[in-house]
Amino acid sequence: LDRLIVAVWVALLVPVLAIALAAAQLIPLHELSTESGRAGAGWSYVQATDYSLPLPNLATLVFPLFFLDGQGGGWSLWRPWEVTYYAGVVSLALAVLALMYARRAEVLFFLTLALVASLLALGPHSPFDLHARVWEWPGMNLQRAPARFTYLGVLGIAALAGLGTQVLWENLRWWPSGARTTLRPLV
Repeated sequence: LDRLIVAVWVALLVPVLAIALAAAQLIPLHELSTESGRAGAGWSYVQATDYSLPLPNLATLVFPLFFLDGQGGGWSLWRPWEVTYYAGVVSLALAVLALMYARRAEVLFFLTLALVASLLALGPHSPFDLHARVWEWPGMNLQRAPARFTYLGVLGIAALAGLGTQVLWENLRWWPSGARTTLRPLV
């Protein structure tokens, strides 16, 4: 019974403490948001998708410096820090390894995260324009720059790379004996 009481207190105390700590930031943020250009109706969809990821910028997944001119400038549609979608070539290779050999539920979750984030980042350039559907959800019309969804895509790729690293690690333990020459799936 004592453990149950402690568990209930912790279950109540943690969210209340989190809300109290967050209130120090959220209350002034809410007050300032009523004075910004996003107040009221928010952005129009055309304004909200100004900084979406153009399809050619998907090349930055493999070549992050593709749109730089060598003198510090760039020739992309937007600023490079807004539309560069780079997780690392080694990370991409390890993510592919995870997709091929890791038989775990996490692979499907992180693959879905990376794909959905990529479609959202493309905004109106996406074949499905998933961003237009999500933009109609409450509160999403206050968001701008769909290219920032690439952060979630990079998170998905990084997690897949971690699973790919685990595939390598599990298989490298067998290689010194010479018994294993092909990768075996992780279960």
